[in-house]
Amino acid sequence: MVNRLKLNEKNVRDAANLGRDYQIFDTDVRGFSITIYPSGNRAFTLDYRVGGRQRRMTIGRWPEWNTVAARERAKNCGATSTRGSILSARRNRRVRRRESAT
Repeated sequence: MVNRLKLNEKNVRDAANLGRDYQIFDTDVRGFSITIYPSGNRAFTLDYRVGGRQRRMTIGRWPEWNTVAARERAKNCGATSTRGSILSARRNRRVRRRESAT
């Protein structure tokens, strides 16, 4: 059974370190979760499917990103209806970063 919980700052902070990677999924946004790593680090992720393959996008690390901002980002990425649009959005962000760095 998949762990589902309304993610908030308290739940993210109090998530136990089980010595292995595991995810706690949000009840509001499908695919949005917090991943807890064996090191104790936490990251917000979004699981989605493109072309029949499951993908995972890391939104950001906790506490640099708070739960509300990460959930909004997941909603914006998940709201795109065209196939592959999440991947193209990531590619466009990378290109913009490279262009601004030069």
